[in-house]
Amino acid sequence: MSIDRIFEDNFQASCDHCSCTEDYEGTFHEVVDQMKKDGWKITVQGGDYDHKCPICVADEDEEMEKPI
Repeated sequence: MSIDRIFEDNFQASCDHCSCTEDYEGTFHEVVDQMKKDGWKITVQGGDYDHKCPICVADEDEEMEKPI
């Protein structure tokens, strides 16, 4: 999904993997920094940004730890 400006210094982050959204305040760069501190994972895939909420990050980590 994305990080959308709602109003001046208010943004809403949306996860690309589930329906999770979270509101943040500050400049765009402050919001990105806070999202990372909160556990969001932001990567570039195929030239597009991919936003993964902390719940999906934890699920991904859990999947990687499962024995084969």
